[in-house]
Amino acid sequence: MIKANTIDKINTQVEPEKSEEKVETQNLYLRLFSYGLPHKTPFLLGILLTIFGSFVTFFVPQINRYVIDVIIPAKQFNMLPWVAALILLMSLVGGILSFLQLYAIKIFGENTIKSI
Repeated sequence: MIKANTIDKINTQVEPEKSEEKVETQNLYLRLFSYGLPHKTPFLLGILLTIFGSFVTFFVPQINRYVIDVIIPAKQFNMLPWVAALILLMSLVGGILSFLQLYAIKIFGENTIKSI
């Protein structure tokens, strides 16, 4: 049976190691950040493309909601081909943005690795 004193000793021995690991991890992140800093343009471009792609992805269900809630109950069936074309266009734009985002992040990663 383990005594309470033994458990307290074990806990006090583990805590300093965790804080040392935390400092080492922070230093590692700072070092990696310093390698990637000169190549910030593709990284920022990838982030912006991710945000725009998220907006495009968000609008497709909103268009579907509008069709179900407004166009179909009002029996405006002449609008359906235009809405379908808009959904296809949004999907195409989302795919292009996704490709460009992956390409920008890939360029950032390759340039960062090359500078290491």
